[in-house]
Amino acid sequence: MTAPLLAVPSEHPRSYSKAEPKFPGPHRDSPLGLSPTGPRHQTAHNLTNADLKSKAIWYNHASRLARPCRRSYVSSHVNRATILLLVQFGLSPVISFEASAYGPVLGPLLQTDRRRALDEGTPDSRALAALRGLSVEAAFAHAAAKSGRAPLADVDMATCCIAGVWLLHDYLDESHTVSQGIDTTSGSFWHAIMHRRERDFSNAKYWFRHVGHHPVFDLICQRAAKLAAARGHEQIVRRFVSVGTWDPFAFVDICQAAVCGLSDAGELCLDIQQAECELLFDHCYRMALGA
Repeated sequence: MTAPLLAVPSEHPRSYSKAEPKFPGPHRDSPLGLSPTGPRHQTAHNLTNADLKSKAIWYNHASRLARPCRRSYVSSHVNRATILLLVQFGLSPVISFEASAYGPVLGPLLQTDRRRALDEGTPDSRALAALRGLSVEAAFAHAAAKSGRAPLADVDMATCCIAGVWLLHDYLDESHTVSQGIDTTSGSFWHAIMHRRERDFSNAKYWFRHVGHHPVFDLICQRAAKLAAARGHEQIVRRFVSVGTWDPFAFVDICQAAVCGLSDAGELCLDIQQAECELLFDHCYRMALGA
C-alpha cells in the first residue's frame, strides 16, 4: 500500500477491496416519465423551470413513500444532480432523525443529545450498562421478527451502527475497538470521526483517505450549506464544500481550529458533526437491512 501523505497511524493500514453493496431504490413513475434508479443522464437539460421543480417535488415525495422505517434522507441511488435540484427549489432530501425508527434496542440509545463535543467529551455512564449489553444480533432482532426472515444483509454495516452508538455516548476507545475491525469505507468513516474527536487530526485525515467518496458526502454537503447559512457562516463553509462536494479534510481543519480556540465556527462545527453522524448512522442501518 502506498504510504499515507500526512501521518502514519498507530494501526496497521488495511486493504479496502470490499465494495459496499448497492441496492435498488423505489420504482415509481415520475411526473416526467423519469426514474430515480435510472442513469445519471436522465436529469433533463431541456426542461422548463416549472418541469424541473415538478421533478424535484416528485423525487422528494417518492423517496419518502419508499421508506419502510422513516429513513432520514433520500436513498444513496439518487445522484448529485438530483440533490442539487432539490436544494435549488428548497426541497431538502433530509428529514428529521427519528431515534424510535431504529428499533427497541438502538432507539433508546439514540434518544439522547446527539450534538456531541468536538473533542473527547465525557462518557455517559448512564448508558454504559445498555452499551455493554449491545450486540449486532440484539440490535437488529426486531427486523427479523417483523419480516420473518434473516434480519441482516450486511453484518459489517450493522457493526458500524454499534461503533456509532458507542461514539455517540463519548466512549471513544470502545468505538475505536469496533470500527478499526470493519474493513469498509463506512467503517473507516466512523474510525476517522473517532480520531478527529480525540484530537488526533492527522490520523483522522489518514482514515478519511480510506473512505474515498462516501454516499453520504453529498447530503452532508447540502446540510452543511443550510446550517452555515442559518448561522451566517457562508464564507467558512466554502472551505469544506468544494464545487458542491464535501471535503472531510477541510472539515477536520476547521474542527481543529475551533477546538484550539482559533476559530469562531465551533457552534457550526457541532451542528455539522451531528448531521454527519446522523446521516452516516442512517446509511449504515439501511444497508445492514438491505433496504
